[in-house]
Amino acid sequence: MGISTDADRKKLEEAFYICQQCGMCTSACGSSQVSDYNARKLVRAVQLEMTDEKEFLEKVPWLCSQCGRCHEVCGAGLDIPKLVVELRQKAYKAGYAPPSIIALRKNILETATPFKSGNRTKTSWLKDAPAPKDDAETIFFTGCAGPLMAPNISKAMAEVLTKVAGGYRLLKDELCCGEPLIVVGLLEDSKANAEKLVKAITASGAKRVVTACAGCYNALTRLYPEVLGVKPPEGVEIQHFAQFIAGKKDLKLKLEKPMTVSYHDPCSLGRHAKVYDPPRDVLKSIEGLTLVELTPNRDRSLCCGAGGGMWSVDPNVAMEVANSKFQRSMVPAKTEVLVSGCPTCFINFRFTFLKRKLPVQVMDLAELVSQALPK
Repeated sequence: MGISTDADRKKLEEAFYICQQCGMCTSACGSSQVSDYNARKLVRAVQLEMTDEKEFLEKVPWLCSQCGRCHEVCGAGLDIPKLVVELRQKAYKAGYAPPSIIALRKNILETATPFKSGNRTKTSWLKDAPAPKDDAETIFFTGCAGPLMAPNISKAMAEVLTKVAGGYRLLKDELCCGEPLIVVGLLEDSKANAEKLVKAITASGAKRVVTACAGCYNALTRLYPEVLGVKPPEGVEIQHFAQFIAGKKDLKLKLEKPMTVSYHDPCSLGRHAKVYDPPRDVLKSIEGLTLVELTPNRDRSLCCGAGGGMWSVDPNVAMEVANSKFQRSMVPAKTEVLVSGCPTCFINFRFTFLKRKLPVQVMDLAELVSQALPK
């Protein structure tokens, strides 16, 4: 369960007194490289019992992308992202949360998505995609970022599921998975949302849920039981798109023109959910495709910068982190096409590369598979 009492939060903070201020967390943190955020100083503020101060709570906890890289490198095994979530809870309850977080909560609870759009809904992408089937065994859980911010991903998913799974269906009035609420510390709202969604999936009678979103997959499979104490839907297989396609051993994928790509490990799918091989297995199975690994990768992969509510709080910092990854990982690898399995990563990289005129094409794994399907 998520920490909900002052006593439990105090116990968590006391665990950080063993920190020797080595600075490994700060050196591993993408946000610390491009903003005022400093993971080591955050821990020091906890040690000095300075975390009740208004100036601290209004700013510091909200510049963490929740990527978890600091946790991977910490010699003492301290879970700084978890501490940050608890500090965000404290800030919210004290009335110090940024206005963007208040708006995010309102949007999710009232419209089932953190995004607002004047001309798109979570189903407007359907007009140019294969139609869903009410009796399909597979639910395509669209998430929020894809339909509203990158409908090309949702269309590609629909095309692949139609050809490979014999069709797909959608949940009626699909709720947000709630991952944005969880990572910004709104655990009570998250739990109520999760319970409604699990009930809807269970009642659907579907055999599986497939999503293109790393955040949705991480929420449904890991955050619900570990953070919220909500059991995933019983008897329903939850898969990320990469896992679904990797399991189709007889599927022959071939590109019309050769392509060299690099794969970006989304934090929610990689470090958090430990899904590293399926996306690579899919890419390696595509005839005509060459995979060039970025360095570092897998559990040490550099974050895109947009997770953990960062895109809502400060999109400029999110894009600076993405640009840092370009300079540190993609330039050495001579990356021309970057593939990800997360719409949020896709959006942040695309905005960043377009704004800075960087010579990298961004694709989602579903788009690439759709192109490589037998005609």
